[in-house]
Amino acid sequence: MAESGYPEVNTQLWSGFFVATGTPPAIVAKLESNLRKAIVDAGVSSKLKAMAVNPGGTSSAEFRAMIDKDIEGYVAVVKAANLKFN
Repeated sequence: MAESGYPEVNTQLWSGFFVATGTPPAIVAKLESNLRKAIVDAGVSSKLKAMAVNPGGTSSAEFRAMIDKDIEGYVAVVKAANLKFN
């Protein structure tokens, strides 16, 4: 964005895993645990890095907070630009 003349714009691409609302907390915890193990596995980590992916992860609560913050930022952009959607 800086090269396009918008140095103050900070965007990041991310990906994550989602489960349906109402998924039992025990299932969410088990998925989180297994995904963390996979991410730190040398074989998985090296394949992700080969695809220019920075393997990492947060808890589901931290991920939710990050998504909420992104939404707030984009809402502000839409309002400032007075964008209308049908």
